[in-house]
Amino acid sequence: MKRTLIFIAAASFLCAIGAAQGGVRKNGFEFGVRLGGQEGGQVVPCVDDVFGGDEELGRESPACSSMFGLSAAYALSPKLMVSLVYDRFPTTRNYIGVAGDPSQPATQVHFEEEADTTFSYYTAGITANFLTERDVKIKPFLNVGVGIVTEERAGTTFCIDLNSHDTTTCAQINPDGTQVVPGVGEPEAVDWQRYLDDQDTGTAITFGVGARWFFKPWYSAVAEFRYYHLDTYNVNQDAFQFTIGANFIVGGKE
Repeated sequence: MKRTLIFIAAASFLCAIGAAQGGVRKNGFEFGVRLGGQEGGQVVPCVDDVFGGDEELGRESPACSSMFGLSAAYALSPKLMVSLVYDRFPTTRNYIGVAGDPSQPATQVHFEEEADTTFSYYTAGITANFLTERDVKIKPFLNVGVGIVTEERAGTTFCIDLNSHDTTTCAQINPDGTQVVPGVGEPEAVDWQRYLDDQDTGTAITFGVGARWFFKPWYSAVAEFRYYHLDTYNVNQDAFQFTIGANFIVGGKE
């Protein structure tokens, strides 16, 4: 499905070379779909380990992941639109922390463990269109919006070997600290970490710039650069995305 949408968006841009003049219609509706990439970085607090520790851990984002978006807008005039945007950004984050007895720092081991994370943005905003009265194929625009974002963090369980020279390994100790085979392995030689599924909702502010390529009065290819600022888990975060897609215009006055 994702490959098909990418193909449609790419084909739209190729067709745009021979595009016809078009534009936003007053009192018309515009519906859009797009795909692209998003980049963002953060470190956020996480939950404690399986044995009830209270240490604060964190997670980092990878450099970039793909995203998917939908939009709907109503044209108050050819120059001004109100819009609703939904963006879904599935990615991964790393649980980052230190395992082991905090009273013996020399025996502690730093770790990073990857887990699935999904960001869902729901924003409402205003879009300003430019060159609407000119007979040109490319119509630039900018938009601003506010809304909410939901961050869903997948739980995971993993084990850390605290001493690589010890004969006890994670395979010999159960997550609850008991021995897989009684009398074999020392529970203190490993540290099991557990993170539960979690979700948080915060505010989101967005700003975007882009352009439409009209090759039918009711259809355009779109490229957009969008910035998000969000605060899930009480951490200020920034995300940047670039997308290509297609918009469809319904109704309105020519």
